[in-house]
Amino acid sequence: MLLSGYAMAVNVSWSAGDGNWNVDGNWAQGHVPTSSDIAYINNGGTSTVTSAVVTPTEVRVGYNAAGTLEVASGGALSSSNRSYIGYTTGGDGTLSVNGGTFTAGSELRTYTDATIAVKNGGTLNSTSHLLLSYAGGTSSLTVDGSGSTVNSGSDAYIGRGGASTLSIANGGVMTVYDDMWLGDLAAGSGSALVTGVGSALKLGDIIYVGDAGAGTLTIEDGGLVQAGRMTVDFDETGDDGVVQIGEGGMLALEDGGTAATDLTAFLAFFSGGTDNVDFDNGSGWKNIEDGVLGTDYTLDQYTDGATSYSRLTVIPEPGVIGLFAIVGSLILMIRRHFLM
Repeated sequence: MLLSGYAMAVNVSWSAGDGNWNVDGNWAQGHVPTSSDIAYINNGGTSTVTSAVVTPTEVRVGYNAAGTLEVASGGALSSSNRSYIGYTTGGDGTLSVNGGTFTAGSELRTYTDATIAVKNGGTLNSTSHLLLSYAGGTSSLTVDGSGSTVNSGSDAYIGRGGASTLSIANGGVMTVYDDMWLGDLAAGSGSALVTGVGSALKLGDIIYVGDAGAGTLTIEDGGLVQAGRMTVDFDETGDDGVVQIGEGGMLALEDGGTAATDLTAFLAFFSGGTDNVDFDNGSGWKNIEDGVLGTDYTLDQYTDGATSYSRLTVIPEPGVIGLFAIVGSLILMIRRHFLM
């Protein structure tokens, strides 16, 4: 009687190949996981959630073996405690939030090989921390398409003790309510790409690009990264923190209401060094301090809620296709003139 409900949790294992989560016969114990169970998907099969289901204590996908969980449109699955994608030696977990909603109570962690994809308007929530490659292994998180969202209720670690990649594209949005680390511990490495109009990575506080580990952040083609502060190569060893802002990329930092009117003022919003902050508007990567305001980049100010940000946007260089279009239009105008 002194044992908690969590301590008395029962392991319920997926036994089907590919099938619906909400079918009793697809589970080895003969019943769908209840609120006091830990759900395991580790037999190489795929469990698909197509409706709202009972919240188990934990969800463990790819525990000692391969396993796949898909939360399809109309599906909703939560865990009341932590959830794991890829866990312990031999684990290979895949989570596809394909139009549905998955919520990890407490934390969402990956340990070994893990693939997480949020697409087609799906939503992934971690009530507390989101930790990729917590103690090693490789993992990836993609947020793809308008309406696809990831929310971390506290910090997010991309490559805490292993190698991790984050990709936000085609209008996807990831919101982290506190800090983010790209490459946290010495053995960790993390890279993030934010690309496409409407694609955004929004943080409540600091983004560390390379802490004790290596980190790379790339922003391009209308993608936006918005943060309270940014620190690049925090431990200042190995020169292993890099920020790359490509054509159309936008970096916005909280300015306390006072807009940055020049690069010196903008760089003052960084928490650390800026020697590894580069831009490319079509002529190759250069240090941001070699850029020219109005030619290579613009600075403006906007608010999100009650918070004010100064935003640096790299100006795309007119491409060859654009030049040909201009020349073609001139030729057409000349021909029409003489035909008249």
